[in-house]
Amino acid sequence: MSLDNWIIKKESTKEVKKEIEVLKVIKSPFKSVSKIKKPSRNLKKKSQPKQRKGRSRKFSKYKQRKTSISKSIRNNPSVNVVERNKVPGVMDHDENDLLEVYEEKDKIVENEVEMKEVDKYLSSAEFLALTNEERAICLLRGVFNHESFRSKEQKKAIFKILEGDSDVYISFPTGAGKSLCYQLPSLCKPGVTIVFSPLLALILDQINGLIKKNIRCCQWNSAISKDDREKISRDLRSDKPSYHIVFTTPESGKNLFFRDILKSLFEKNLLNYLVVDESHCVSQWGHDFRPDYLKLCELKNLFSMVPLIALTATASETVEEDIKRNLRLSISKCKTFKISPFRKNLFYEVVTAESLPELDGMKFGDLKKDEYKMEQIKEDISNFIKKLMIHFKKQNGSSNYSYSGIVYCRSRNQCEEMANFLASKNISATAYHAKFKSKEKIEIQRKWMNNEISVICATIAFGMGIDKEDVRFVIHTCSPDDLAAYYQETGRAGRDGKRSYCKLYHSTNLKKRAEFFNKGSLARIDKSKGDENSKRMKKESLIESFKKMMEYCESECCRHKLLCEYFGDKSLKSCKNNCDFCREPQKVKERLKKFNTYEGSQNFATEMRGTNPGSLKRSHTDTEDLYGGGKFGYQQETNYYKQPSRQEIYKTEQHEKEERFNLIKSELAKRKKVSKMGDKETSKKDENPEDFKNLENPFEKKFSDYILGTRERVRQNIEKAIKDVYPNLEERIKKSGQYEYKLYSESSSKNGYISKGTGFIVYLKKAIENNEELPSVN
Repeated sequence: MSLDNWIIKKESTKEVKKEIEVLKVIKSPFKSVSKIKKPSRNLKKKSQPKQRKGRSRKFSKYKQRKTSISKSIRNNPSVNVVERNKVPGVMDHDENDLLEVYEEKDKIVENEVEMKEVDKYLSSAEFLALTNEERAICLLRGVFNHESFRSKEQKKAIFKILEGDSDVYISFPTGAGKSLCYQLPSLCKPGVTIVFSPLLALILDQINGLIKKNIRCCQWNSAISKDDREKISRDLRSDKPSYHIVFTTPESGKNLFFRDILKSLFEKNLLNYLVVDESHCVSQWGHDFRPDYLKLCELKNLFSMVPLIALTATASETVEEDIKRNLRLSISKCKTFKISPFRKNLFYEVVTAESLPELDGMKFGDLKKDEYKMEQIKEDISNFIKKLMIHFKKQNGSSNYSYSGIVYCRSRNQCEEMANFLASKNISATAYHAKFKSKEKIEIQRKWMNNEISVICATIAFGMGIDKEDVRFVIHTCSPDDLAAYYQETGRAGRDGKRSYCKLYHSTNLKKRAEFFNKGSLARIDKSKGDENSKRMKKESLIESFKKMMEYCESECCRHKLLCEYFGDKSLKSCKNNCDFCREPQKVKERLKKFNTYEGSQNFATEMRGTNPGSLKRSHTDTEDLYGGGKFGYQQETNYYKQPSRQEIYKTEQHEKEERFNLIKSELAKRKKVSKMGDKETSKKDENPEDFKNLENPFEKKFSDYILGTRERVRQNIEKAIKDVYPNLEERIKKSGQYEYKLYSESSSKNGYISKGTGFIVYLKKAIENNEELPSVN
């Protein structure tokens, strides 16, 4: 695998000279375009003269041009699609916002004029007379505004795609220029390129970027209106389609109407390329498998002569093989282009929560262990961001240096708490999660993109479809599901090639949470539909991904080396100075020593059942915000049992009294009829043993009398509480019996058992509601 640095480099003198010679004989196709006055990107309002009462000039100005602008937009489906997503309707704005709406629409209209100039040249005899290489160089500089290709591999991939005689597989790290590999060839000859992308957000980001470059493109999916769909359909069926690139989702690949459009393009020799973006989604071994991607191989069968381009940033050797097989890329003709996943501008670090410094006991001494640990993590993140910003400001010699970063959290509550905490430390931060309305999310994202907000505290979904070059740090408060996902998320940092930082927090509790939910995922796979072989592959992939993620967190090894090896590049021995282990190996070893010591001590304390953890008190990591609470150990379980709801206890006691009364009444009635059943020990034990077969040791008499009915009722309530966690009935009955017997064996009185049982059921319901790991019964 090539280790060419993907950061922009100057090409050799010979190659540059050759490009200059080519450009000398090429008339600039964008001469007329450059003369057009482009609208200013600065949307700050100019000072306005004093307004008369009534409607403002801004509203009047908008009113006068409204009809002409609307006609222009309605007549162009691609503009209409983008405009609908970028510019809210007039009715959504107050009068003060109308000027900005007008300016944005005016900008789109002028953009349409520039598009026509570009389209005119691309279809001209002058441009078509150039060789593929000459066209590529012309478009690279004239349309995409790049002085040179980002890497040799990118250049080779583009030139090979232009030949159009083979399928192409491209694996480039984030920021290495994958998109250019299909965008540039799409403009080099008449016709349409179809791009399959997994997310609408990613599609909109690509479209907006291409529109800014005056490239005509559109989307075909559920987000567009019926009118737009008809206009796009008519255009694609015409002899000279105006669109160069059509973005769609994999679901469209199986749509008969859309396939008919592709067939029409193919018959006219206008179907240039089929592109599968984020192609790791086609692999059942991948971290983001999408079943609809598997249907895309049918298009390869229908249009076997059309080159298929598969793009990904995160694919191991196994996933790569699966991609090629599932997409049916030509074994003999498929060309592969890779760039090493090693990104030397990123500094990777793993911090074990057990190694964080102690906080002020007077201020934080009354907090619970999990709350205390969360405060440690938040304090560490705050200090890290402040130090980082001081460093960058000194480095750039400016006190007004703007920066941006992402703090990934597992839950919405943690996002809110983290953002509020950072804001209290004078760090510009805000939360971003699914609870926000669409308009709010768009506004937050806009401010962050424009550096009006420095830090986004978000769930792991944030970042898809976002292309921001100056992200200086990406922090994870816990590990993602697998190493490929982590690499993809950290890849959003440092896209401009400058030094950026990727920090991950790890702990024994986080590991146990991950193990618990990993088992839950495996159980869901077993329960899901599909053939056994497919289920086996998914389970093996899940287990291997988790193993590699833990290995990354807990190994005394170069972080970059582990990442590269995961993606098949075994040539990197050390990053030298670009991760915490290579820079300070002793510090990493000390962190892991504390982690391993605490993990062993915690397991021992759990086994002892009731032993005071002593010095371990401050070593618990916070995971309440991660999964709503987490496993707290035996002592904390006991606290839950001792603090049940008073109302629940009262109801249970009343139930118990009623049961005793009914039992005595029943026994007396039986003694009158059958004297043989008058033994004092007789109870439901002899009455119907089959009713208590699900209890463990049902006839163990711990108290003065049997409480089989109560025990069975507690077990049934536990069984109901854990139904969602253990869908298998047999496993659920067994687990509920184990939990019940644990409560029974640890109780010293009947009332104590009732109180403990009620509290435990309340705890289970809360834990499951918050996706928290359930306690062990061993």
